[in-house]
Amino acid sequence: MKSRCALLLAVFLLNGCGDSRQEGGGGFETPDLQARVVTPLGKPAAGARVWLVRSMGDTAPAEVVDSVLTDANGLARFQGQPASHANFGIDARSDALLAMAPRSLALADSTRIFLVQTGTVSVPTDSVGLTPRLFVAGSHFGSQLSADGTKAVLQVPRGTWDVAVKIGSKTTVWRAVAVDSSPIALPRDSLATSPDILADSFSVDGTIMFADTSLPQPWGWTKLDSVLLRPPYYASVLHCRSFLVADDTGATTLQTSTDTGGAVRSIDLADSGTIALSFRFGATDPIADSGLGRILALVDSARNGAWLELDRRSATPTSDSVLVMSAGNGVSDSIRTNSLPGNQLSAATWYFTWKSGAIVVRNSNGVVGRVNIATAHGRFHFEITAEPIPQFQNGNLTYTPEKTQISRLRYYRP
Repeated sequence: MKSRCALLLAVFLLNGCGDSRQEGGGGFETPDLQARVVTPLGKPAAGARVWLVRSMGDTAPAEVVDSVLTDANGLARFQGQPASHANFGIDARSDALLAMAPRSLALADSTRIFLVQTGTVSVPTDSVGLTPRLFVAGSHFGSQLSADGTKAVLQVPRGTWDVAVKIGSKTTVWRAVAVDSSPIALPRDSLATSPDILADSFSVDGTIMFADTSLPQPWGWTKLDSVLLRPPYYASVLHCRSFLVADDTGATTLQTSTDTGGAVRSIDLADSGTIALSFRFGATDPIADSGLGRILALVDSARNGAWLELDRRSATPTSDSVLVMSAGNGVSDSIRTNSLPGNQLSAATWYFTWKSGAIVVRNSNGVVGRVNIATAHGRFHFEITAEPIPQFQNGNLTYTPEKTQISRLRYYRP
């Protein structure tokens, strides 16, 4: 009897002193969570929009749990939230001012945040049209596509943030990005430290370069009637009759007629950048490309600049098979490649990088030549020249038509 009374008393006490919290979909609920929002001058920000958000980590922008406006004292109250709020934080906006406090409510029921001026972080769209998604882990603010469709732009409060860049299922996080009044441009993914024609961005000589699709492919370039060959060794003028087509392999074909060469010229380029070009030929695959002599040139309107000559007409490549040469009166000094191993001819991809009065020529083996430009006349443009193949038959000099196939050309700008 005594034990039965004790049991009834325990039940009575539990019912009378039960937990005042109510069970909800996310667990037990607490009275509320609070955020006090202040202006840059430290005054209450009345009427600011405040979002209670749940961090999704680096995989996606935060999820919005609730949204309210602040009262006259700058206070935002979120009632009936789950007792467990380890991943909860606050975003706020008032006119042109923003505030972010990722996971600021992880260990507390209230927080204080300051609205500040904003800055932007951007990433260019992919060369095949994939749009990056930018966000700061723990904030629901996400990037928007720019009006011209060339980049994704994220607006964030000025400060230092870890910015996530998500493309498809891949996410790259750029740590400690300092955002101020100047726009910040980030690469799409892990940054290559040398030019790479397969990458949409890379770092070269301390400058980040991004792919720019505004440059037409070579079949859309201007065909030249004549071009100066191999300066400064001789001023032979090659009279050109050529055409460019995109063949069924995806390559661009620059083809000469019997006794003339072929040459094309790009539009004027930016003040600095990189041109990356891959030929289809290989040292062990001459059938893929009959072009045994070609010149790549990056020059200004006065023809100051750098020439790269690739000549594999001889059976045994020599140091003269690959030459980087300077041209024009505006050249201050240059490094001429006067001793390159013959295997340089097997490098199908070449890079011309220009900035601050210098042109650097590279291939997959590294730097092969540099030309310093003391005086520039306008912007640089790029030229591709294919020379016909000379042959002696019965004591007479004849020329064999050639075909130069360019498998890929890309343009990069800072």
